[in-house]
Amino acid sequence: MGAFADRVFAVVKQIPRGKVATYGQIARIIGAPRAARYVGYALRANPSPGTEPGSIPCHRIVFKDGRMATGFAFGGPEIQQQMLKEEGVEFLTLHNPIEYIADEKGRVKQVVLQKMELGEPDASGRRSPIAIPGATETIDIDMAIVSVGVSPNPIVPSSIPGLELGRKGTIAVNENMQSSIPTIYAGGDIVRGGATVILAMGDGRKAAASMHAQLSSK
Repeated sequence: MGAFADRVFAVVKQIPRGKVATYGQIARIIGAPRAARYVGYALRANPSPGTEPGSIPCHRIVFKDGRMATGFAFGGPEIQQQMLKEEGVEFLTLHNPIEYIADEKGRVKQVVLQKMELGEPDASGRRSPIAIPGATETIDIDMAIVSVGVSPNPIVPSSIPGLELGRKGTIAVNENMQSSIPTIYAGGDIVRGGATVILAMGDGRKAAASMHAQLSSK
């Protein structure tokens, strides 16, 4: 299969039951941070999928936003989700995060979820989620991946006093991708709204150069 695939398989074998990782995380662990797509290619050729000892449990790899792999080679995303459920991975629907709680070192440790229910159909027949008064749940977490569209999650600006926003609710930055808080840089959709990956990559390169210049001047 080649040295790259062998390194991917070796890492994936170490993911325990009830846990998941992303393609990007696997790529970084094997020392190829820009090769997330090729991790997927390697897993499509997995010679030993499954959950038995010695197998390569590629069903435990998901996209960075939590989605199942649409191209899951061993039965499709529904099968992948079912396999994860059988291992204890819990999928919470109609739960809206309203607060993140940090530990004494500033690292996220819990999330508060507002339980929702579907309201009455509108004129188009669509039922929108509405909050159930007083129904919240706090769960322990060690990582939160926010993926809710191309505008900033309201939790981000509301939790960072002094962070200036643009008229569309995106983070305002200068020509160096620096926000109103000198130590915070931003780029991509959270600055531009819906944009292309190429523009986001350019923003990232510019922000990295600016951060390097800022740190080097100290």
